[in-house]
Amino acid sequence: MIRVFIIDDHQLFIDGLTMLLGQVAELEVVGHAASGEEGIIGIENQEVDVLITDYSMSGMSGYEVVKYVRNKFPHIKIITLTMHAEIYFIDKMINAGSLGYLMKNTGKKELVESIKAVMRGESYYSPLAKEAILNRYTNDLSPKKQVKRQPSGMPVRFTRREIQLLKMIQAGLLSKEIADALSMSLHTVNAHRRNINSKIAASSDLTVLEYIKKFNVLD
Repeated sequence: MIRVFIIDDHQLFIDGLTMLLGQVAELEVVGHAASGEEGIIGIENQEVDVLITDYSMSGMSGYEVVKYVRNKFPHIKIITLTMHAEIYFIDKMINAGSLGYLMKNTGKKELVESIKAVMRGESYYSPLAKEAILNRYTNDLSPKKQVKRQPSGMPVRFTRREIQLLKMIQAGLLSKEIADALSMSLHTVNAHRRNINSKIAASSDLTVLEYIKKFNVLD
């Protein structure tokens, strides 16, 4: 019997997942929690084989949970089950210790397969996660394009870190989520955002998102 613990800050999701996994003979949901802090207490008082956790939660993030569990309970296999398909989150959770990374639209069959895979010590990524990983390596190997220029001929140059932030801003992430994903302080993220805004404002009256769309600066 594989003992599963669930951490997610949406009770309806926990209830649905518990019912779903309860239909599988080899699996038993031994506990669940609506926050990272509550989850850690629960894990310390249960025999757990697999932890399924979200990334974005109020209070302790999924990243912090995974780091803690991986360090204190190295025998527990961890699966991230989230809505974030961006490579920043995937890299962060894998580096923290997740063996699996799945989207919340994952079906029952794939979820069960992922649990069995991580119990064997294997990694398991959903198709969207695999695509993000492949695209990252493809982009890293591709020749870098020249900086896009304004019609006036004045280039707007962004640092590598600013490009990272621009991609995450385009994906709709908030400053706190960006800070968590890049392991930096909220103050630093806001400073980078001010620099980006200043650069764009110096040569355009467009917003950041308008500028990205019009001049394809992330191509």
